[in-house]
Amino acid sequence: MISQSNDKKIRLENVLCVPDINMNLLSVAKITDHGYNVNFNKHGVTVYRNEEIKMKAVRKENAYYVKSLIISKEAVAIANDIDVWHKRLGHTNMRVIEEMKKEDLVIGMNEIIKIKKQCEPCAEGKMCRKSHPKVTGRRTDRIMELWHIDLIDPITPASRGNKRYIFTIVDDYSRVIFIALLKEKREAAKKLKNLIILKENQSE
Repeated sequence: MISQSNDKKIRLENVLCVPDINMNLLSVAKITDHGYNVNFNKHGVTVYRNEEIKMKAVRKENAYYVKSLIISKEAVAIANDIDVWHKRLGHTNMRVIEEMKKEDLVIGMNEIIKIKKQCEPCAEGKMCRKSHPKVTGRRTDRIMELWHIDLIDPITPASRGNKRYIFTIVDDYSRVIFIALLKEKREAAKKLKNLIILKENQSE
């Protein structure tokens, strides 16, 4: 049961319960299947039946939000753990959640309990790798003895030639850099083989 006031109620049946979903979603198809009419405009949505308005929603950016949404207690349990809201909102900053609660921007958030735990995904995302030790001298005695090779993941947008990969090779002795743009990842092996043959012929 969805209600905005005593005279504005919508009853939906055969709905789905998804415990892991980040928000409550309303299907326009389900609403119309139950005999309601839905009118969209750039400002919001109006749901009515028999010319009587049953529910309104406002548009915020690219989504429509139901104002003063109240769902019967038999249908849903409200999450009051701040860590649950932190995950629902895409691991947003706790200060943002507190501000949303203060401004009453989210229905049901005004009753959250301040339980702040260490969020493992957030901690892992902020971890930094140790820097590689700085190399001051050459580790080789001649060219082609050691190459440092890297293949950069697909870039967006692709180049004018529809090249999406960057293949780089650095010779440790001469510090000469070879760069090639590739359309497909599998082209790297052939490009490396051709370069080895070319440099071997040049060094003879």
